[in-house]
Amino acid sequence: ARLKFGAGLLALGLCTLVARAGYLMLWPNKMLEEATLTQYQDVEMIRGRRGDIVDRNGRLLATSVALQDVVLSPIHIPLEHLDLVVEVLTKHLHLDPENTKSRILKKREHQSQYLVIAKAVTPLAYTSLKNEIKEIYKGGDKAFRKSFADVKNRGIHHEDNTYRYYTGKSDAAPLLGGFSQYSHRGVGGLEQQYDSVLRGAEFATIRIRDGRNQDLAPPDEMAPQAQDGKNLVLTLDRRIQHVTDLAMAKAVETAKAKSGFAVVVDVKTGEILASSTQPTANINDNSVFQNGMLTHHGFVDSYEAGSVLKPLVVASAINEGLFTPDTLIDCNNGYWRIHGASIRDDHPKSILSVTEVIKYSSNIGAAKVALELGKENTIDYLRKFGLGQETGLGFPAEPRGILRSASKVKPIELITMSYGYGLTTTLTQLAMAYAALGNEGKLMKPMLVKEITNANGEVMERFEPTELDQVVAPHVAKQMLTMMETVVDDGTAKKAQTPGYRVAGKTGTAKKAALGGYSDTDRIGSFVGLVPADNPRLAIAISVDTPTEGLAYGGVVAAPAFSEIAAESMRILGIEPTEPISTKTLTSQTDDSSESLVVRPPAEIIWTEKGEIIVPNLTGLTLRDALSTLQIANLNLRFKGSGRVVEQYPAAGTHIAPNEEFEILLQ
Repeated sequence: ARLKFGAGLLALGLCTLVARAGYLMLWPNKMLEEATLTQYQDVEMIRGRRGDIVDRNGRLLATSVALQDVVLSPIHIPLEHLDLVVEVLTKHLHLDPENTKSRILKKREHQSQYLVIAKAVTPLAYTSLKNEIKEIYKGGDKAFRKSFADVKNRGIHHEDNTYRYYTGKSDAAPLLGGFSQYSHRGVGGLEQQYDSVLRGAEFATIRIRDGRNQDLAPPDEMAPQAQDGKNLVLTLDRRIQHVTDLAMAKAVETAKAKSGFAVVVDVKTGEILASSTQPTANINDNSVFQNGMLTHHGFVDSYEAGSVLKPLVVASAINEGLFTPDTLIDCNNGYWRIHGASIRDDHPKSILSVTEVIKYSSNIGAAKVALELGKENTIDYLRKFGLGQETGLGFPAEPRGILRSASKVKPIELITMSYGYGLTTTLTQLAMAYAALGNEGKLMKPMLVKEITNANGEVMERFEPTELDQVVAPHVAKQMLTMMETVVDDGTAKKAQTPGYRVAGKTGTAKKAALGGYSDTDRIGSFVGLVPADNPRLAIAISVDTPTEGLAYGGVVAAPAFSEIAAESMRILGIEPTEPISTKTLTSQTDDSSESLVVRPPAEIIWTEKGEIIVPNLTGLTLRDALSTLQIANLNLRFKGSGRVVEQYPAAGTHIAPNEEFEILLQ
């Protein structure tokens, strides 16, 4: 009886199991379906390659590099082989052994099959890693191979990924912005503004894995493909951008300033050849997005610019026929009481011509010009010069500035506006306004993008220079150039003198707004100039924010940077000097090598499709710049000496693999 009872129970149990198995196989179960799908398939986003950003001459500024992320399945790495696997991983991927082992063990505790152990690995490095794993497997005995099979077959695989690489590192960093590897979207700057243009098409597809955790992917020619993004051809000249970045970094460091920014514009076309903000950082390092180092102050800061506004007011009054360059103005020996306010000049004078009002930067003289011009005309002309207006660049967070309507401006406010207070402007607006004076009075629309091309380099859209307004007559613009030359020759901007070239420009030093008024200490020093003054090619606008060492005048903190940028830009553009260069000037420039700029563009790391590196030319770079250039290549670097690079091995142009030896000699 007991046997029959036991057999009955056993039969009942078996029937229950069969029934349950049948139910699971024949009737849908959403929970089980999801669990099965999770083990053997997942959703993969297929994205087209992000387009390149190049300068006006086709030099790469931003590109996308195809690299690989190395992925582990921790539960398929037996504990008895963990140390061996960690040793191989650290050898090929340059990881920290303790950290790597800790991460794998932590994932094993949760029975995880997915751990990205290294990102941005070259295909060559990953292939070397897999080859060594295979050799270890082949070299073991039968028992070893049995226990190590999971490591070889399931434990290590890769995922293809595309990483954004900026060839100039910190050059033009705030202008370019950056790229988020997580959202696959542009972050700030042009990367954000033109994200929809640069970004390739994207769609989701189902990826299926086999029992060994290997992808069951179709052949490459049958795999789904997404359309690549378009390329941006900028108006920037990478060489001039590099020079401008160096000069502004030096200006900020010399003055111990909060920041400094500059814009270089082709006066005839409105094309922006360089736009720099310092300090900045290498945008290949994603951490810079969190520390505010990518704010482009030259585009997004709107501030009271000070006396650099005076030439615009004077040009407007001359264009109306109210003054000539020789008209005399009583500047009240530097002190004038009007409308309950006191107006003072830093360089007290009695009677000045309009030219001398510009030369000595007389606030009183500029105020009397503005009062004669009237508030309606003054504000109307400033708007024609582009102040208080959108530039049309569309740069993220770019303001239009503040320029109130004439009906809201009181007489004393008109007076302060004549020398740059009570209205705000961006540096780009200032550069374009001065460019109009250098372009026979014609205001051009600023340009940052010349062309948009497809992945094959075919032009999809081309942007042409656009004239916005004839602000003043050509003869008035020419008179203003002559007047502003006196500022540089014998006025407040002698440090802006550029050997071999005539320069016209104006300085400005403005108190910064503070709670309840203006700061007693904080200043913005500016210089905006045109070169060559006899036939202007470039307008260069520079502002240095809150200098704390030495004098804060624009002629001291900004004018020297103008001279450096102008001199190198003239050479880059092939514009021959028109003025004699004194022997003293040449000698001082030669003797003081620390003050000279390295104008060659930074070297580039270029990857081949095989994952090899084309060695860049490092000759002439400092050790710091050479190390910055090579950091992404993971080379074993050795160096001798100090100073600048004079020799390198392997030579420039050689194809080498990551992790190979690389030697440089400095002197």
